[in-house]
Amino acid sequence: MIDSMVADTLHADLVFADTGGGMTDINLTNRDLTSLENMIDDGLLDYVSMLDGDVDVGIDFNDNGSGTMTITQE
Repeated sequence: MIDSMVADTLHADLVFADTGGGMTDINLTNRDLTSLENMIDDGLLDYVSMLDGDVDVGIDFNDNGSGTMTITQE
């Protein structure tokens, strides 16, 4: 569901990484904060809350005006 939401956003990159030990990182980087805000408004966090296990979400505001959301699922 998260992947399909990002597919409609031309200015975002989505990277899934299996970090071992049963952990997965999902990094979602948007070229601008407005795109990230729009995905959150469209229910991104609703989909994140459906992930199994312990889930942490962090948002980094980058110097170039972009935003990166990191979702860690254990």
